[in-house]
Amino acid sequence: MASERNWRNRVGKGWVAKRLLGRGTYGVVGHWSYEGPDRDSKSLKDVAVKQSLRFAFPLGGFGLQFEATNLSELGRAKSQHIVRMYRHLYEEVGQRTNKFDMGLVYRIFLEYCPGGDAGNWIREHLYKSVGSIWKIYSDNWPQQYNYF
Repeated sequence: MASERNWRNRVGKGWVAKRLLGRGTYGVVGHWSYEGPDRDSKSLKDVAVKQSLRFAFPLGGFGLQFEATNLSELGRAKSQHIVRMYRHLYEEVGQRTNKFDMGLVYRIFLEYCPGGDAGNWIREHLYKSVGSIWKIYSDNWPQQYNYF
């Protein structure tokens, strides 16, 4: 996150790194917030930037390139249940600030979800009710589940 000022495809002027949201085997994701003087007039105030090593996965595997392609396809549905990708896949040379920033890296710019990722939500709600799971997939809540 500290190397953003050197990125070829920067988050942008007025955007400030807030915190590291997560770290995996091959990459990191950070929260960025727009703090420019016109913040109140901006529709987009927060983003998550996900970065992964370009050659992290043997023989191509399922890396950030695969995730970006899938999010692009799923985004066509215009569903509020699919995380939006604001900028597609960028490839550039890492800044050598840590093990996730070496050689060629990929970055995607995603909708920031203040409640955490889907995994967190599922862990918190999965065992509470079948109806909660239905909410993920449908805006048409079946009447038989109106027992809450």
